[in-house]
Amino acid sequence: MVHLFPILTLLLTPTPIISIQRHFNIETTNHKLILTHGTHPNLETHDRKIEDTLLLKEWIFFKTSFNKTYPTLEDENFRKEVFFENRKKITKFNQDYSFGHSKFVLQINPTADLLTHEYNDVYNGYGRPAKRNGGHKDNPTTYIPSLNVLLPENFDWKDLGGVTSVKNQGKCGGCFAFSATGALEGHHFRKSGYLEELSPQNLIDCTREYSNLGCSGGYVDESFNYIKDNPGIDVLSAYPYEGVEGSCRFDPNFIGANVTGYVEIPPGDESALATAVATQGPVSVAIDASQSTFQFYSNGIYYDEECKNDADSLNHAVLVVGYGSEPDGTKYWLVKNSYGTEWGLGGYIKMARDNDNHCGIATAAYYPLV
Repeated sequence: MVHLFPILTLLLTPTPIISIQRHFNIETTNHKLILTHGTHPNLETHDRKIEDTLLLKEWIFFKTSFNKTYPTLEDENFRKEVFFENRKKITKFNQDYSFGHSKFVLQINPTADLLTHEYNDVYNGYGRPAKRNGGHKDNPTTYIPSLNVLLPENFDWKDLGGVTSVKNQGKCGGCFAFSATGALEGHHFRKSGYLEELSPQNLIDCTREYSNLGCSGGYVDESFNYIKDNPGIDVLSAYPYEGVEGSCRFDPNFIGANVTGYVEIPPGDESALATAVATQGPVSVAIDASQSTFQFYSNGIYYDEECKNDADSLNHAVLVVGYGSEPDGTKYWLVKNSYGTEWGLGGYIKMARDNDNHCGIATAAYYPLV
C-alpha cells in the first residue's frame, strides 16, 4: 500500500503559512500603507512551536507507516534528524517543480531515515566487487537488431502479461538478482506462454563462484552464466526470498527456467535497447542510482544532471519493461525497480530516454537467451 504524507509531499512551502506580521512591520505615513522588514518575537516563537509540532507528528506518522523501530534512543534521535533533513530537501525540490524547474517529483518513502551514502551502501549493489574472479566469464552473444521493423511509439511488457509483481529487496544489495530473474521471467514467458516467478534468493546464495557477493552486490551477466552452467534456476515458491545470504539450496526438482546464454546490447546505444525491448523482451540494465533524487523519486520523468553514464558509475541493476512518451513529447524508459511498491510509481520509474544515455541506462544492458 502506498502511504500518503499530506503534509510532507503535497505542501510546497517549506514552513506553515503564518501572519504577514512575521515578515513585516506595518506602518502608516500620510494615509499610505508601508511594509518594512521586521519580526514580532512572540509570533516567531509561536510559529516555531507550530512547525516543531508538525514535524514531530510527521516523524511519528513515518515510523508508524513503515513500522520503524530503533535499538536505542540515541539512534532514534539521529534518524529523526536525518528524516527532518530529507523532508526539507524533498519539500524544496517539489517547490522547485511547481515553478517548472523539474519534470518529476519526490516523496517520503521507507528510506527517509537514511543518509544518501547509507542508502547507496544498503540498496545499490551492482558492480560490487569491482574486480571479477573471471572463472566463469562467457562471451556474450553479439546483438543483431531486427531489420525492417517499425517499432511502436509506446510499448509495455506488463500489458502483454510478461512481467511479474514488484519485489522488495529490503536491506540487501542483491539488485542484480532481481534484475536477472525479471529479465528471464519475461523471456521464459515469450518462449512458454507461462509467467513463472523465479528465485532471486537462488542467485544471492549460489553465485559467489561467479564474482557475485550475495547481499553485498554482483552482476547480471554473471548470474546468467550461473543459470546456464547450473543448469537452471528454481521457482520463487520453492526457494523464497529471505533478504540475507545463506547456503546454496538449489533443488533441480524445482527448476523454473534455464538459459543458453545472453546478449549484450551495444554499450550506450539507446536505439538498440528500444529495439531489443520491443522485439525480444524485458532487458536487464545497470544505472547510476546514487542521487538522493532517485532515492525519493515519486512520479514524472526522471532526469538529474548529476547522474553519470560511464560504466564505473553504475551501481544499481533494474529492468526495462517498456518505453513511451508523454503528451509534450518527452520520451521515457519504463523501468521496474526492486525497492517495493511504496517507492516510485508503484515500484516503477520513468527515466529520460534518448537523452545522452542518461544515468547509463544503455551502458550495461543484457537479456537472456532461452
